Order: sequence, then structure tokens, then C-alpha cells
Amino acid sequence: MVLGGIYGLYSFYNISTGSIQLPEGFIKPSGVFYYLNAIIIFPLWILTAFLLFFRKEVAKWFFIGLLVYSILNSIDTSIYTTLPEQYHTIVVIAEIISLIIFALVTRYTFKLKEKEYYIIASSKGYNKN
Repeated sequence: MVLGGIYGLYSFYNISTGSIQLPEGFIKPSGVFYYLNAIIIFPLWILTAFLLFFRKEVAKWFFIGLLVYSILNSIDTSIYTTLPEQYHTIVVIAEIISLIIFALVTRYTFKLKEKEYYIIASSKGYNKN
């Protein structure tokens, strides 16, 4: 998640500044989802990974929110983005595989509760009983 967020920010910067050339037939991305990714979603990926690393239970809700967003983003990309014919199949397959992996990871973050992975406030002496 951290690497994905950093890579997303790096790619956004390079595409926006024209530092990299897109393959033949690709159109420079734009639109609401594209800018939401750069401003909110990529930093949120990084934050979510750190929340999980620090064993905060709220991380699982961030994971589910990012999964829902990723599904909506994939649908938006499939409907409104014109891809060159030679790249269309590979992009669709890559999106499906990444969503499946993301869904499995999200499911696992919920399973971590059963394994008592998350730090509970009462275990740190904050219980007022």
C-alpha cells in the first residue's frame, strides 16, 4: 500500500509535468477520479498502510473504503477511458487481478480482529472498569 501510494503520486507528477511520454494511442488522464487519486486517494493508501502497521483497527475500514473506491474507479476507467486496442485486454485483466488481490487483503484485515492483532485501548490500561 505504501509503495502503491508513492508510485501513484510519482506517476501523477510525471504525467502532469510531461516528464514521461505515454505510449502511442494513450490520452493524458484527466477527470474527477484522476485528480481525486492524486490529492486524496494515494496519500490515503499510505496512511492506511501505516494504520495497519501500527495495529489500529480503523485501518480495516479504510481498506474497505479504498476497495469500494477502487471498484468505482475501475468501472469509470472501463466506461470512459479509450484505450488502444493492443492494450485493452491487458489493462482489463490487470484491473481484475488487482481488485481480487485488494479484496482478499481487505478481507484479511477483518480477520485480524479474530487473531487479536489490533491494539485494544483496554489492553493499554485505559479501561475505566
